[in-house]
Amino acid sequence: MTKRRNRPYRLLARFYGKLVGDFAAGMTRHARGQILRRHWSRIASACDVGCGNGATAVDLAQRGLAVDALDFSPTFVRAARARARAAGVRVRARVADMKSFRLRAPVDLVLCEFSALNHCERRGDLARVFAAVARALKPGGLFLFDVDTPQSLAKNYAQTFFAELPGCRMVQRGTLEDGGRRARLDFDWFVAVGARGRAATLYRHSHDVLWNSCWSEAELRRALRAAGLRTIATFDGLDVRPPIPGATRGNDFYVLAQKPGRGRLTGGTAARSRA
Repeated sequence: MTKRRNRPYRLLARFYGKLVGDFAAGMTRHARGQILRRHWSRIASACDVGCGNGATAVDLAQRGLAVDALDFSPTFVRAARARARAAGVRVRARVADMKSFRLRAPVDLVLCEFSALNHCERRGDLARVFAAVARALKPGGLFLFDVDTPQSLAKNYAQTFFAELPGCRMVQRGTLEDGGRRARLDFDWFVAVGARGRAATLYRHSHDVLWNSCWSEAELRRALRAAGLRTIATFDGLDVRPPIPGATRGNDFYVLAQKPGRGRLTGGTAARSRA
């Protein structure tokens, strides 16, 4: 067995489909449809930040939108491009950091789905992400994102998880820091090496450390306001996702915000503040 360091998200991106399957795409598609159902007529362009394997970007392109798809992982970006080609749609996918990305032209909608925002290594990175989003939006443009809460970090992150996949075995260990507002995830990957079609006798070991941060709803609202964005509504995940057996309220929530300008929307709060 040999050991080497690898760029974070390279192996997670490579085996993402086998780990998650169609669950994430179906869940986010349903929630997105629920929240944006009254707004599609005014959306012609979109950017999917933290696009993963491109499922959302392809969905948007199939609606006829002009789509940019950004991810920090080159492996995910290649997967998004391949998915778009297979679907026969155009998606401008490229490697970019959510904290500093820039678009060639502002868009009507920015999405950051499936708790991609939680992947900030430092909690203070939130301000940089929201500033980049505000820069990417047209006046009146919408920003929709979902985040895991401190409750979710305590329940789902601070545990050990094992997965045995075709050609790979993975152990994930999670620990909490900063009073439960930040999680460290250690991934040990054992990827089979050897001739095709034969049982592997050797595994290459790689170790990744990924960080996840979380914020209260009040902190998110303040950060949005500081970036020049206005919160329109918040939704508990339980209210907009498809039914999930055993799911409980308070594990995640969705936020719809807007950049001031033309087409100003009115709205309230669909979920009580979690400050």
